[in-house]
Amino acid sequence: MPETNGPDLESIATEKQHVEKATTLPEHVFASAHDVADYIDALEGAEITPELKEAVKTQVTEAIASIEEKYGTNGEGAKPFHDRDHTLEVISDAIRTFDIVAQAMPHLQLTGKDKLLTIIAAGYHDIEQDQPGQNEVQSGELCEQAMNKHPDLFSTEDVTKTKSMIGATTYNFKNHQQALTNPDTPLAELTDKKAVIERVVAGADFGGLGFFDRQWWRGNRLAKEILPPDKSFDPAESLFTNIQRLETWFEGQKKFLHDHIVYTKKIYGTDLAHAIHPHLEDNYKLYDAVERHIAHIKDSVATQPGSFSNADLERFMSTDPIVIGQIKEELGLTLGSL
Repeated sequence: MPETNGPDLESIATEKQHVEKATTLPEHVFASAHDVADYIDALEGAEITPELKEAVKTQVTEAIASIEEKYGTNGEGAKPFHDRDHTLEVISDAIRTFDIVAQAMPHLQLTGKDKLLTIIAAGYHDIEQDQPGQNEVQSGELCEQAMNKHPDLFSTEDVTKTKSMIGATTYNFKNHQQALTNPDTPLAELTDKKAVIERVVAGADFGGLGFFDRQWWRGNRLAKEILPPDKSFDPAESLFTNIQRLETWFEGQKKFLHDHIVYTKKIYGTDLAHAIHPHLEDNYKLYDAVERHIAHIKDSVATQPGSFSNADLERFMSTDPIVIGQIKEELGLTLGSL
């Protein structure tokens, strides 16, 4: 097709149609690198050549394999939270968020290649987790090295966009902020495509917070990764000590969710925040209900010694989604009942 000075409106329309067709279900999470590769294979569009798809598949599957080798999977490796499973979740949530934003902001003309860059960024965002304070910088550099192997497929601008998305996942614990471009400007008011897709990956990095079927057990995996022994559940400790530790953990989780509700409304706007993280407020209510049940256990133990054991309490810190699902069912903590 000959070059023109303006955008090819027919190609853009076709591209957008293909991008929308590949939208994943709201709670779908890829189970393997193979699933991600299959998804990439199915993408079509004016910019998406077979060579580009092969390069992206190779880079992302290699990143996932590296993360699994270094940090494990299923919450059992060196990083129970920041493992292969988290990366697969972030890729899944980034795709889902990209589709939401592309539909909400058609004037930006997000393309299939933009989506592929988003998938690369999500795949690489946590490839380095052993350099506190520099993880995102190191991850971005590793991603850049991989992309630079294909200068015919990835421009300097492509690399800059991708590294910017990875850098945007840098989190400041003191003020609950990520390293976003123009963080005080709501998403709908942004006109810079790079700034917009930064928020896609940044939001996906916290994607589990916004889904009722994920947050509790995913949060427990984070506890397993970051809590020191004197703050972690320990079956060798007294029941009362463990109750105090769970109270502290769930109160902290509830505060984090509260702060994230405020934060997402600020950076996405209320409607898009709800679309991107649909169960964020439900999960806040869930933790509130969990806290109340732990308080009930505490009162029961005080009045009826032996009514609960450490084994009962330990279930609340399970990293197994099946166990957490069973607890929810037992306590009637279902979506819509809170």
